[in-house]
Amino acid sequence: MQSFYQHYYKKYIQALQNAADKADRAQLTKAYQTANVLFEVLKAVNMTQSMEVDRE
Repeated sequence: MQSFYQHYYKKYIQALQNAADKADRAQLTKAYQTANVLFEVLKAVNMTQSMEVDRE
């Protein structure tokens, strides 16, 4: 999941950060929102894995 998030960030966020027109800015906003959701999923997965390790 972490590598997927990093790939998404590099492909979509970094590629759009230098965009000048409004259409690209709107696309960047959507990419940020998606990246935020992916990050929250990554945190939840890591927290679940951490809890499983603690139980053992």
